[in-house]
Amino acid sequence: MTFHFTKEPQAKDVMESEVNAIETHATVREAAQTMRNYNIRQLVVVSENVAIGMLVDRDITHNVVAADKSPAHTTVNDIMEDALITADEHDAVSDIARAMIAHGVSRVPVVRDDQLVGLITYQNLLRMWPGYVDVLKEELELSDDEHAGIASPQEQGVTEGHCNSCENYSIELTYVNDQWLCPECAALRE
Repeated sequence: MTFHFTKEPQAKDVMESEVNAIETHATVREAAQTMRNYNIRQLVVVSENVAIGMLVDRDITHNVVAADKSPAHTTVNDIMEDALITADEHDAVSDIARAMIAHGVSRVPVVRDDQLVGLITYQNLLRMWPGYVDVLKEELELSDDEHAGIASPQEQGVTEGHCNSCENYSIELTYVNDQWLCPECAALRE
């Protein structure tokens, strides 16, 4: 009997190649207009096509609107989230999924020689295999609990990252019914 094993998918196999990005020097008004025009809630922030951060609509509402700053005079660089995880186009999808879960992010820019070439989201992973993220999440939680002595998400209580419901970044995610939720989405579930 002969078995044929296929090579594990790489980032380039599942990524979206059309990525909405914005330069660091752009104004928040330009970023918001781009988000509206493409009906999206996030942009990859680039400097000379090198991914250096993410901007989500919550950054605009919390750091500009609520802070009473001028969108026309505030730059993307002033409010972007610069803690960015990127993947090389040849990285294994399972490694990327594990990193997304471990760091609580729902999207990862894909690079080739440091240049932005794509974006991987949870939706890309789910299209590949609907149960993929859940299996990897369980595997990661078991590995953390058993080998590293790290508390499970349920035991950790609160963390920061992207909400599993609205996908906005929050520094106050709470683990509710097997999901990390921002305060607004958690309140809706109660």
